[in-house]
Amino acid sequence: MFHKLVTLCTLAAVLCEVLSTCPRYCRCLHGNQVECSSSQLIRVPVGLPDDTEKLFLDGNNIAVVYAEDFRLLTNLKFLTIANSHVSEIQDGSFDALSQLEELNLNMNSLRLIKPATLSGLSSLKIMRIDQNHALRMAPCTLSVIPTIESLNADLTRITFNASLFLNASIHHVTTPDLSAVPEEDFVSLDSLKYLRLERADASAINYRIMSLMPNIVSLNLQSTAIQSIEDRMFRKIGF
Repeated sequence: MFHKLVTLCTLAAVLCEVLSTCPRYCRCLHGNQVECSSSQLIRVPVGLPDDTEKLFLDGNNIAVVYAEDFRLLTNLKFLTIANSHVSEIQDGSFDALSQLEELNLNMNSLRLIKPATLSGLSSLKIMRIDQNHALRMAPCTLSVIPTIESLNADLTRITFNASLFLNASIHHVTTPDLSAVPEEDFVSLDSLKYLRLERADASAINYRIMSLMPNIVSLNLQSTAIQSIEDRMFRKIGF
């Protein structure tokens, strides 16, 4: 009986310790998963367990993601901040997230994503940015996530042009005419397999862009403003 009592006390102490490390309005679940969905949060909570691997922040009112918000979450692999009224992500916010594989920013109010926004995401495979209606991408943005396998950008204002593939270290390109830019100044997204731009503000897509996505398997350009497709546009796309 004594040993059973000690065991129960030990389990209670461990449980109290686990609960005490979980931020208010969040639930710390088995498997290093933290659930903070629809909790009326106005910013990313402090005190998240350092070993968190999956973090759910969707359905909140987090207008700004600050540079320090995720700096201790180096084990994070999945993050969703969808439908949370996010309008700004400070530069370097994801710098510590080198293990993150999936990022969901759907249904927010983002207006601009630039290379510094996504820096640090060296393992990112899936990015969802659907229904950020005024969202644009700055040149060189895609070059900082060469591991990307799936990009969903439905209902955005992204103009999907060759400048997005410019190497982030290139600063001398000032002209919108990229036809004379050397091949080595571009980054090929060899990992990209799935691209959705349905109802996006994509007005043109040319051979050079397609040649930078040689392993694309699925391309959705439904209901975009594209008016022409060049001859032999997909001649290097074998999948």
